[in-house]
Amino acid sequence: MSLGDSNEVSVKKQSNTNTKKKRSKKKFHKKKNPYFSKELGEAKAINKELINASSAQEILGLFISKGGAKGVAGGDIFNSVNFSTCVHRLARFANQNDNYNNNQRNQKGNNQNNNNNNNGKRLTVDEKRKIVLSDPRTAILLASLAEAIVQPKSTKALVFNSRELANLGWAVAKLKVAPPANIYPISRPASLLKMRKKEDSIEQNPAPDTISSSLEDMYKDILETAAKVRSQVLEVAKERSTMKNAAERAAVKNKWIPTLSQLSAKMLDVIAIQVLDMLGEFNSQELANLLYAFANAGRADFILFDQLSSRLVENMEDKSKLFGEDARKRPKPQEFR
Repeated sequence: MSLGDSNEVSVKKQSNTNTKKKRSKKKFHKKKNPYFSKELGEAKAINKELINASSAQEILGLFISKGGAKGVAGGDIFNSVNFSTCVHRLARFANQNDNYNNNQRNQKGNNQNNNNNNNGKRLTVDEKRKIVLSDPRTAILLASLAEAIVQPKSTKALVFNSRELANLGWAVAKLKVAPPANIYPISRPASLLKMRKKEDSIEQNPAPDTISSSLEDMYKDILETAAKVRSQVLEVAKERSTMKNAAERAAVKNKWIPTLSQLSAKMLDVIAIQVLDMLGEFNSQELANLLYAFANAGRADFILFDQLSSRLVENMEDKSKLFGEDARKRPKPQEFR
């Protein structure tokens, strides 16, 4: 064998060795990141678009265009983070002094005041919120969210953590679509109702705005109500498709609004139960947001408020003890709201 041949053989061996090393590194990389998947990558991309959206209309458009309305619970497209981001930002836009209807005009270079509608009239927050709630895409989004919340825990992508539950509770409350407890009673499992103190007379005489229901029945009821919302949205869409002009289509009432209102109330009740079940996982800011949300929606009984407030006080006391060690750990102003 010549010197040139031996050099060629050694180069091939070295090349093969390098290839094996690269393969082993790739295998190691896969083992090191067992939770990475194509679905997770797509969910992260969707979340980035939701965060960069500039209006409620754009949020709803993304939900539809990404396939969130296909099938129940987001059609296996939206995970818990996507739902949390989507509904939270929708509620923020619905309660800000920007114009829900002007988005397309602004994209065309029209620099008119974002607080005006197509007639030049300044929109109030209530008017903008009503526009958002009258959009059928909002109904489908909230129906999908409700379905996602009651999905079995085997669906890991739809297990909502403390931050997501706090954001969702705040968002649904800020949309002001859920009726207060004196109009639509709060549902609580019997196990929670039994937690009341024996000496409390309320135990023998339950408040008229709280009723007992098993968690299984509550979940079943939510799925049925969400399906009804979907059906009513489709019914209205079919009816409007037969109309000849915009005026006739606008005259058709949004039949799903009362059902959506009930669904939102039931959703807040289930969120409250899930919060109580994992109370130790919430930080002070999340607890403060939840207390505000349920008080604002008028759907908090003393069971929820007692446990949330007690846990918040404990967290604040723990932070106060650490304040001397690290000033950054002191309670934030938002937590005292």
